Amino acid sequence: MENFKHIFGSKSTVPDPGYAVGDSKYSKAIDLSLTIFADGRFDILSEVLSPNLVLYFPVGLDGNRKNIKGLDNFIKYWQDYRLNKDIDLFQITEINCVPIQVIKTPKYVSLIGNWVFSWFNVIITTGGQNIGSRVNATFHFNDNDQVDYIFMYYNSATFTP
Repeated sequence: MENFKHIFGSKSTVPDPGYAVGDSKYSKAIDLSLTIFADGRFDILSEVLSPNLVLYFPVGLDGNRKNIKGLDNFIKYWQDYRLNKDIDLFQITEINCVPIQVIKTPKYVSLIGNWVFSWFNVIITTGGQNIGSRVNATFHFNDNDQVDYIFMYYNSATFTP
C-alpha cells in the first residue's frame, strides 16, 4: 500500500521540480491589470495583453468550451458584456497573485516560462442586485512580457460567459 512517507519523510527536496518562484513583476502586472479591467479601461490593457491573447472559459473541455481569441475580440467581448448585462458596477476584490517560473514542459498546457496563479472575487452589480463569485485564473506571459493565455475557473452557474 502506498503512503506519503516517501514524500514527507525525507529532509531533501525534489532535485529537479520543473518550476520555481517567479519574478514578482509578473504578479504586480496581473494585480494592476485586474484593477484596470474592473474599471473598464480596456485600452490600457494592450500594454500587457498580447495581440494573440487566448482566454479560456471554465465550461467544458478544450474542444467544447467558449474561448476568445485575439486582443481585439477580448476587448469587444467584455465591452459588449458590460452593455448587454446592464452592469452598474464591476468589482474585483481580494486579489492574490503568485508568480511561477515553469522550467519543464507541464502536462496539459505545454507552455514553459512565466505564469501567475491568481484568485480573487468578482462582484457585479446589475439592477440593484449583487452577483459574485470567487475566480481562479492563471496567466501565461510570452517572451515579450505580455499575457498570451488566460485560463479562468469559476462557478459557471453564477456568471454566463
